[in-house]
Amino acid sequence: MPMPTNVFSHVESAKLDYKHLVHRVVYTAYDAAQTLRVKVGDIAKPLVLKVDKGWFCAVLSAGHMLDLKKVTKLLKAKRVRIPTEKEVIAALKLKKKQGLSPFGSLYKIPVLLDKAFAKNAKGIFPTGSFTDSLLLKLKDFVRLESPLIGAFAAVKKFKKPKSAKKKKSIGAKKNTPAKKTSKRKPVKKK
Repeated sequence: MPMPTNVFSHVESAKLDYKHLVHRVVYTAYDAAQTLRVKVGDIAKPLVLKVDKGWFCAVLSAGHMLDLKKVTKLLKAKRVRIPTEKEVIAALKLKKKQGLSPFGSLYKIPVLLDKAFAKNAKGIFPTGSFTDSLLLKLKDFVRLESPLIGAFAAVKKFKKPKSAKKKKSIGAKKNTPAKKTSKRKPVKKK
């Protein structure tokens, strides 16, 4: 699916200096970073939020996680949640095979921009297509979307994998004690 025409018109009409990046089909920011050979932290991750009775588009680094408590405090809201996919499609009138772009003004919803991501000189923004992204200066994105900038992201902490459990041999019975082996002292060679 090529870049949606509304996104293209949006950045063109704002006369932004951007680079259109065409790549293989990707569904996650991690895959986009691998495909484009950039750091995950350079990819913008848009998330739609249901805030009290309204909607917001939160934009943060793909290398970070959204902290709902920080968003609630930033917006002085009573309740903030991540809506279901069906709710997002219905509210934003997305087409079936269309992803989300971080351009909230296209959906007529306000944008939140994480302070840490806003410090980058440039960022790679999804367009709503799974094969196209835009390389934009962050100052141009801010000029286009006029987002509320605040700290609402946390660094992703990856859990170390648990050590593998000892594998049982095929045909081993449960609760069968292991065979005892003798402990021999090594023989010294003269």
